[in-house]
Amino acid sequence: MTAEPFANAPRADLVVVIDHVDARIYAATPDDGAAPQAMRHLTHDSDRARSDADRDETWPDDTRFFAGIAEALTGDGRIVVIGHGKGQSNEAGHLMAWLAVHDSAVHARVVRQITADLSHQTLRQLLAAARHALAPALLSAGPVTY
Repeated sequence: MTAEPFANAPRADLVVVIDHVDARIYAATPDDGAAPQAMRHLTHDSDRARSDADRDETWPDDTRFFAGIAEALTGDGRIVVIGHGKGQSNEAGHLMAWLAVHDSAVHARVVRQITADLSHQTLRQLLAAARHALAPALLSAGPVTY
């Protein structure tokens, strides 16, 4: 899995919507009424979705997945990570832990991690939550759940 840097990466605020199957990266641009299009779509090449595998059994696939996401997040814009789940099923939390150890520059650009019910919210709602989280008054607020 190779990630291509964004042509407009500098100063572009980004949104990562992640679960155990894939990650999609969007620009955190104002809603213009058009259907949001992912700038990048990275799939998690693990069979954990089809079996009851523990994290220590899937770490090579997880490392490739998280490294591909980090590579795609080049630039200097702010990042919002949106995921769901708790504990072992919190892929956003696992990405954040991986970034803290393996890519501190990208980790430092993450200004907010949001927990959302990905299966019951539209993409437009998720991106609106991310834009809302990027508002300067909310950046010091703490964890957000939608």
